[in-house]
Amino acid sequence: MKHRKVRLGRIRLRAIRVFLFGKGRMMKMLRTISIHGTVVWLFFGACLVTTAAGAPLYYAGTGHYYERVDGPAAIDWDAAKAAAEGRSHLGQGGYLATITSAHENGFIVANLLSGPGDIWIGGYQPENSPEPAGGWQWVTGEPWVWTNWHSGSEPNNSNGLENVITMKVLYGGRWNDAPHTTTYDSYMVEYTPEPATLSLLALGCLIALRRRRR
Repeated sequence: MKHRKVRLGRIRLRAIRVFLFGKGRMMKMLRTISIHGTVVWLFFGACLVTTAAGAPLYYAGTGHYYERVDGPAAIDWDAAKAAAEGRSHLGQGGYLATITSAHENGFIVANLLSGPGDIWIGGYQPENSPEPAGGWQWVTGEPWVWTNWHSGSEPNNSNGLENVITMKVLYGGRWNDAPHTTTYDSYMVEYTPEPATLSLLALGCLIALRRRRR
């Protein structure tokens, strides 16, 4: 679905204050912002559940955005990690997705798992970790509190070389440990926007919703 453009002209912050926020703390931030001319508002999943085709998807459960990147050539985990960190959305750099709950995993599976093959995510196992299940970490340093290994067979450290993670489409998104040097066509990127960015997006969404009701 294409972005919608809302021609707002000049929006006076005093009107926004009365209309939306009263005299609360949000206005302390909004007073530093002036909006002129035509503004393109990004409608995101927490509000209108709409997005541009191929754009990162917003998940309200974490406040983060997620993007599956496919091809054009298969890459190994290290290259996927570097590629993810080289991408950006809403001014924030990406990283290989770190999936820390069943709800987060369910959102990714429901919205981004279509297509063949495996998808690199941001789990890895440092050298000399107890095998096969010890020492696993996320690239962000988040606590390792939840796992989604393929039941009964993973992780297995096949050939003694498997120390990074893929989501397997064949397994419905369950995880498989794989060697660093294996190559796959896809990787999952996660973006963590700054709180101020989310506030501004929410403001844009509220204004758009108000206009739609008229």
